[in-house]
Amino acid sequence: MDIDPTDSFKPAITMPREFARFTLTPETVRVCRVQDVSEDEMRMNGAPPSHPSIDRVSVGFGYQNFTQSWFAQKWTAQHGPAAWDRNDWVMVALCKIGGVE
Repeated sequence: MDIDPTDSFKPAITMPREFARFTLTPETVRVCRVQDVSEDEMRMNGAPPSHPSIDRVSVGFGYQNFTQSWFAQKWTAQHGPAAWDRNDWVMVALCKIGGVE
């Protein structure tokens, strides 16, 4: 396949599969409330691990642990001031990464 540099920009979603660097294959998909996302799933999304010394502070603010506190702060920053308290429904998809070389 020839690439013409004069073509207009196209988003990656239109990229032919042979040019993709990796593929995501969904392994499990479930729907839950954002506050029911597991600690492991939060960590897979970038949240730091919990630690007993920091967990005490997080519990004082109404969170289960530091990981949940961090995740809640990020969620609120992205979705608005009342987003965590609204406890929206979310889709949790765990994917296998393939084709990485």
